Amino acid sequence: MTEQRKPVGPDQEGQDTNTQDKARRSGWFWLLVALAVLILLPVVLMVAILLALRSEAGTAWVIDQLPGLEVTDGRGSLLGQWQASEVVWQGFGVNVEVESALIDWSPSCLLQAQICLDTLRAQRLDVQVQPSSKTEEPTKE
Repeated sequence: MTEQRKPVGPDQEGQDTNTQDKARRSGWFWLLVALAVLILLPVVLMVAILLALRSEAGTAWVIDQLPGLEVTDGRGSLLGQWQASEVVWQGFGVNVEVESALIDWSPSCLLQAQICLDTLRAQRLDVQVQPSSKTEEPTKE
């Protein structure tokens, strides 16, 4: 028994080509969407962080995210002048307590890998370093 094939007309060939073109265009579309997300997502995140740091509420939120850091009565923006009645940080065997802290700096210096402090004041600064748990043994020569 032999199979009979139906002749393929010009309409059916056009539909197959159309379907292939749509599939190709769909692939390019999703590739472009993925690239746009990979490029735009970091930019959007950076803009959101910068906008958050410009406000007092955003600055307070960012400070709350830092482990071991406690701030009392923080005011201002981390992208300019910021002050607090008390700042306490504990971590890595170091305890730092600062009373009446005032920081005024220029964030644009970060683009030149520098920190430019216009004002840095504290009424009291107490830094305590915990002794190392490792004991150093003298080297024998």
